[in-house]
Amino acid sequence: MRHRFRKAYRIVMLTVAGAMASMATGPSATAHPHVFIDNISYVQFENGKITGLRFHWTFDDIFSFLLFEDFDKDKTKSFDEDEVLALRDGAFEALKELQYFTHIRIDGKLLPVPRVADFKAIAKNGRVSYSFTVPFDKPVDPRKSKLSFGVYDATFYVSVVHDAIDPVRFTGDSSQACHFKLGEDKENPIYYGMVFPKKVDVVCATS
Repeated sequence: MRHRFRKAYRIVMLTVAGAMASMATGPSATAHPHVFIDNISYVQFENGKITGLRFHWTFDDIFSFLLFEDFDKDKTKSFDEDEVLALRDGAFEALKELQYFTHIRIDGKLLPVPRVADFKAIAKNGRVSYSFTVPFDKPVDPRKSKLSFGVYDATFYVSVVHDAIDPVRFTGDSSQACHFKLGEDKENPIYYGMVFPKKVDVVCATS
């Protein structure tokens, strides 16, 4: 039983097999997320332009336990440098096929997410957190282009919830004239049109 339980969670998060099965069988009244992530987003500014986004995910207790079992080899409830590399290669990089759950649009056009940078894995109070950066190949001027992004699993196997107090934070210079709007993305529903994911619009004053 324990083996089947762990295998089910690996399918959800470490491969795309769960997503393919969901699309093949269609929506179900009993379908629901199996992994839960608390997310904080950081919009990175440099010289008035946005150079990338950084995300901090904290997993639920159960999935954190599975990550400890698979990658905390010395059973310290923390990750040393080698364990972080193993976790990145053995778990996190599987999300590349899902764009790392990151959906960025510039003037309505979806931006590919082929790579991430500065991956870290942290353990605190029995829960595992990831942090990573999605760098932009070309900086975005938010006064000239509309930037929006969402962090969600389109198959609805994983639930990503924005921090209730401070969900989006601006870092770097020239961000003082900017703010964000967090709401439902009515134009891009997921899970067979049944769910409107959350999206963040970055809004900056033009003068």
